[in-house]
Amino acid sequence: MRYGLNDHIQMVKFRVVQLFIPGSPENKRAQELVEYALLVGFIAVSVAAVVPYQVTGPLSTIFSKIEEQLHRSNNS
Repeated sequence: MRYGLNDHIQMVKFRVVQLFIPGSPENKRAQELVEYALLVGFIAVSVAAVVPYQVTGPLSTIFSKIEEQLHRSNNS
């Protein structure tokens, strides 16, 4: 059985309507997707807020050591 464009449009309309019916499986799946997206977004923002402060110190130390070595090699 082959579906035409109108059949596909009708199926899409049906699926969209199903998203807004409380208690429907599609509605529950959409809600879960939104909840997971919010959770991932929160984790991403938290990591972005914390990581720079934890990385800044060690990076500064590494660059200071590199700078010392460069100065020593230039003075030798």
